[in-house]
Amino acid sequence: GGLAARWANAPEVVQKRVGWCLLPQAGVALGLALMVSERLPDTRSVILPLAISTTVVFEIIGPLVTRWHLKQAGEYQST
Repeated sequence: GGLAARWANAPEVVQKRVGWCLLPQAGVALGLALMVSERLPDTRSVILPLAISTTVVFEIIGPLVTRWHLKQAGEYQST
């Protein structure tokens, strides 16, 4: 996230925080884990439990971390 923000000449505050705001990306992680487990069946017993458990953790803490970083960047307005 931060590298892409640098390449795009985004403001420094965005460069520092955009990576943290990408934590809750569960669908992508699970989709990739399923693809890997299909192509490498020997790794299925490790890949799927790891992907599922990290997805659960990131889906719980991800929105909180995203909100905090958006506040720190001055991009969050409470309603």
